[in-house]
Amino acid sequence: MVDMAKQRQFGVKPVAATQVSIEALQGRDIATLNADEKATFDFFVTQGRKYGVAVSFVSEAPQEEIERAKSRQEYDEIVARYPSRITVTSK
Repeated sequence: MVDMAKQRQFGVKPVAATQVSIEALQGRDIATLNADEKATFDFFVTQGRKYGVAVSFVSEAPQEEIERAKSRQEYDEIVARYPSRITVTSK
């Protein structure tokens, strides 16, 4: 298995980050992703437009709680406590 998180850390395009791998995440809860799936998700969130892929997620976290987050880390912690569904759109 390819360690995608390590590849991203060293600036290498993840080998397993393919259209097939991102489409497998459609409808999944972010909290259930393993390290490779999370790396694929993160890669396509930041780089997906280059590959004709739009990735987003819908969190069930209360909007008031999300708005109170003062940093990205706080936001991520809040979102992690609630179910979040991944949506993948390919061109």
